[in-house]
Amino acid sequence: MKTTKYAAIAVLCLSLGMSACKKQEAEVIDESKPHEHAAGTEHAVVDESKAHEHAPGEEHDMGGMGDMMKMLEGKTGDEFDKAFLHTMKPHHQSAVEMSVLAETQAKHDEIKKLAKEIIAAQNKEIATMKKWENDWKYTDGHTDHNHDMPVDQSMTNMLKGKTGDEFDKAFIAMMIPHHQGAVDMAGKAKISAKHEEIKTMANEIISSQNKEIKMMRDWQKAWGY
Repeated sequence: MKTTKYAAIAVLCLSLGMSACKKQEAEVIDESKPHEHAAGTEHAVVDESKAHEHAPGEEHDMGGMGDMMKMLEGKTGDEFDKAFLHTMKPHHQSAVEMSVLAETQAKHDEIKKLAKEIIAAQNKEIATMKKWENDWKYTDGHTDHNHDMPVDQSMTNMLKGKTGDEFDKAFIAMMIPHHQGAVDMAGKAKISAKHEEIKTMANEIISSQNKEIKMMRDWQKAWGY
């Protein structure tokens, strides 16, 4: 799959500092209060049953979601569920690969702990989604990876060779939009999925990854990133 726009955004974050990136980051869905927009942008209350709504001018292809979200557009029922599984699995896999690097290359123990949690949680969800594909006959008799979108390696490749603060800054700058992409897709699943199992997983993704996004943004501030 071609290098997506988020790679350029990550480079912007690292070269110009996080202030240059903030306008490009998607906002985290706040489950407890109305969504706050900058002055002059459209005001709307966040509905957790909807995918994340970006303010005008915000980057819409965060976390490599442009092609993935297009695959979900206009789909409902089994058609949506099949597409969701075939896109969320490789998206999870890319987060796992980034986190494997973080276990050995990160400076802060907080990032290493988060990496372990991401690996455990998302590998478990990948296994669950593979089981659903088989149970619901979504593999058409072929190995499931033949249907999946390719795992995007661009973020992982950008982390290779980095250590210490350089690694931590890059990891956070890339994992935040990556998580936001999963939240956006899960929000769409809450509306369009057929199976309650997918809707339940979508709720869990939204809750857990929004918390992790907030945590990583707090680290950015605390560590001067």
